[in-house]
Order: sequence, then structure tokens, then C-alpha cells
Amino acid sequence: MNERASDELGAHVSTEGGLHLAPQRAGEIGASCLQLFTKQPSRWAEPLVDHATAEAFREAGVEHGITVAGAHDSYLINLSSPDRALWGRSLACLEGELRRCAALGLEPTRILLELTAGSGSSVGGSFENLAAILDLLPEWTRERVGVCLDTCHAYAAGYDLVLDYDGVWRAFDRVLGRERLGLLHLNDSKHALGSRRDRHETLGQGTMGTEPFRRIMLDDTLREVPKILETPKGDDSVAADRANLSILRSFRGA
Repeated sequence: MNERASDELGAHVSTEGGLHLAPQRAGEIGASCLQLFTKQPSRWAEPLVDHATAEAFREAGVEHGITVAGAHDSYLINLSSPDRALWGRSLACLEGELRRCAALGLEPTRILLELTAGSGSSVGGSFENLAAILDLLPEWTRERVGVCLDTCHAYAAGYDLVLDYDGVWRAFDRVLGRERLGLLHLNDSKHALGSRRDRHETLGQGTMGTEPFRRIMLDDTLREVPKILETPKGDDSVAADRANLSILRSFRGA
């Protein structure tokens, strides 16, 4: 395994062959955090996680030094749909996801609303939009819901992390509050600022360059926030993830 320069870096890893193999794949790239799909994200089927799989996953997590593991939910879920049938199906899908996360012992089993790129009729493309959603939740549930900020989505939505890094975070703190930030997705963008297009790129090879990622890695206010890569894998996912993690670690001189 590669030397780990910090305990909060990782990547989205494959579960091909079984969920229990995800921690090993994170270990292969020298990561101590991972993100995975607990099921096929473009299918409605809701598989259960049996005891043996859950136990194997947890044991592999300990073996490979995984400190934080999270799941990315299904692409099909639409909890704002006016179609009652789709809304009901989406709710059932979310419930299934939470059951699998709990069975696997993913921490924290907390729902994070991810900032979107703001394309089409999607919701969640601004800090204010996310705050409005959170404010509609019953107060007793709010501590179980937070925010995930994807750098590509933020840039595509018009938040200029390149030229106004400090201003973006001041806006986040004012509208949402830093205590709600549970995860960062670190991705460069194929498209320009404000494009409203969600296309991830390898760090430093997109329109954002490396400066925002250097700032994030050196930002003490973000040091404890888990950071996950969702950058293109290419033909060799291990080499691609290692290269991107190496870029991030280089900013700390590690």
C-alpha cells in the first residue's frame, strides 16, 4: 500500500465481485476513506446485505485501515417528484439504502444532500436551495442530515472556487453553516464556470486547474472533512486514483 499522508482521503471504489472487496480496493490505492454503491445504482432492485457479507466488509475495513466508509445513493431516486408512484418508489429505494448502510456499519449513516450542477429542472443547485430543503425537515431530524459539496458541481453551478475561494466558503458558512458539511467530492470540471454541466475531470486537467484543490488541502477548517475522488478511472483505475491522490498529498508536502 502507498503511504497515507492523511486520514481523510479516498475515492469511489468498485464493488465488483462483492461489497466486501471495496476496502481492499481502497487499500490498493493507499486510501483510508472510501465511497461505494451498495447496489447497482441504475436499478430499482433492493438487495439485502446478509450477515456474512456485512461481517466480511467490516473485517476487511479493519485489515486495510479504512477509517471512513460512505455510500452514494441510487441515481433513480427523486424525492421531489410530483408523480406519487415514482415518489413512493424513491422513498422505498432510500429506505433500502439506509438499511444496507446500517448493516455494513458505514459511518456516519447520515444522509448528505449533494450540491448539484443546477442543470435542467434539478433541485439543489445553490446553497440557498439546499438550505431551504433542510429547513423544511422536522427539527428533530436535522442533525441526521448534512451536505456534501462536489467541487465540480459547485464550479458548474457558478461558485468560483478558482478566483473566489474564500468568498465561496463565506457564502457556504452564511447560508448553510460549516457544521453541516459532512463530505467533499474532489473533482475537476470538463466545463466552464457556471456551465450547469456535470462532467468530472482528472485533477489539474480541467477548467479548474489545481489551485482550488491546493487550497482545500491546506485549509485547516476542512482538514477533518473526508475527501473522496470521483475522477475518471480510465483503463487503469488503480493508477488513476493513485495519481490523483498523489496530487492532493503533494500540496501538504507528503
